[in-house]
Amino acid sequence: MKLLCVGYYDKFSRFFIGIHKELKKKLPESEIKIASLYTSGFLYSFIRFYSSINISFKVWCKVLINYKSYKKQLQKNQTDFDLDKLISYKLKENKNVNVNNLKLQALACIEVYTKIFNSFQPDVLCCVGDSRLAIKIAVLIAKKRNIPCHFIEIGPFGTTIFDAKGVNANASINNKSLISRLPKSQFKDPKEVFNQIKINDKKYKRSPIYRGIDYALGALFNSTKIYPPDLKYQHSTFNGEKKSIKSPLKENKFLLIGQVTDDVNMSYHSPNFDSFENLLKTVYQNLPENSSLTFREHPHFTGKHSKDFYSFMKENHINLDNKTLLNELIESHDVVVVNNSTVGLESIAEQKSVVVLANAYYALPELCLQLKNKDELKAVLKQTLSFKPSTENVTKYFDFLLNSYFIEGRLVDENLKSAKNIAHILIKKHD
Repeated sequence: MKLLCVGYYDKFSRFFIGIHKELKKKLPESEIKIASLYTSGFLYSFIRFYSSINISFKVWCKVLINYKSYKKQLQKNQTDFDLDKLISYKLKENKNVNVNNLKLQALACIEVYTKIFNSFQPDVLCCVGDSRLAIKIAVLIAKKRNIPCHFIEIGPFGTTIFDAKGVNANASINNKSLISRLPKSQFKDPKEVFNQIKINDKKYKRSPIYRGIDYALGALFNSTKIYPPDLKYQHSTFNGEKKSIKSPLKENKFLLIGQVTDDVNMSYHSPNFDSFENLLKTVYQNLPENSSLTFREHPHFTGKHSKDFYSFMKENHINLDNKTLLNELIESHDVVVVNNSTVGLESIAEQKSVVVLANAYYALPELCLQLKNKDELKAVLKQTLSFKPSTENVTKYFDFLLNSYFIEGRLVDENLKSAKNIAHILIKKHD
């Protein structure tokens, strides 16, 4: 089996290599080629003598060297691919990125991948995520050649997601009729379901050098022409403060969960809100009477919102709590509001009232309330005060997720259990 993998960082290259090693136990002739968007992923596999490509940098160097040629191709529209659709995710993530440069990069990426597919001739394509430019192009070429694609994502509760359709809102289980089709669970409540799960807490010792190189390259070259457009970012490293903001809690306690602003779930699967500043203000302005709001920042985005964002919180007595344990914070509030964070799923597991403001695979009508139209937010938030998912529905949903959908083990586990499990799935499906 020839496996072509596309990922981001060193931890993903390590994971792909783990899949390959397990494949070779059953299929000694198996081969792997790894394309990484970031240098850390490339270096991890390259120094271990695996066939590796620093795809974003390789493609952009090709554009810089052959700029006039690609510019002519773009002007003549000499491609069968919808370039606007390919670059749509990056434009939502970073509105300041040069559109023409992204399209030029897409043209070169199509050319590079075509050569890879022709020479390597993969049997299976495995990708981390499903929305980045280099991943979308690889998937389109694979599908044109009838090569099966699989998508990998870090899952909740110590698991990994492995889906043939997509991840996040694109996952195969994003089906509004799913709950009605699931059989009754053998477990009496969600706690019984989770009691059977054993999470291996031992992570591998990841060298900080790899990601340090990524950060250094970004800091040095992000504002220059030589940095690949698909990797360019716009948010600053620190704008706000890490201090908690405390105000008295009222009768109805709402908890709003933050996310990284340039994350795919926030920028690509969020039809109602294009920024967390807008989201926070809109939620606050539509709270039911006698309600208080607490905001919990994402651990990777603490203190990184604008100064106006924190000023608005202080002026309107919105609590900022990054210190209380998340499970305790969820337990102490009546309603959990998420855009589409997996904290929403964790809150449903606790049978809390949850409102999802964007698209998410777990936004099923039996489990939570989902905002369809921004104008309906006031009514939806009020409705959450009397909504609670049934024990039966929550139990059978998590029974299905943990025993039939999620892959046991994490991407960062020392023993790479989920990589081994995925290898066996690939052998069963494609050998």
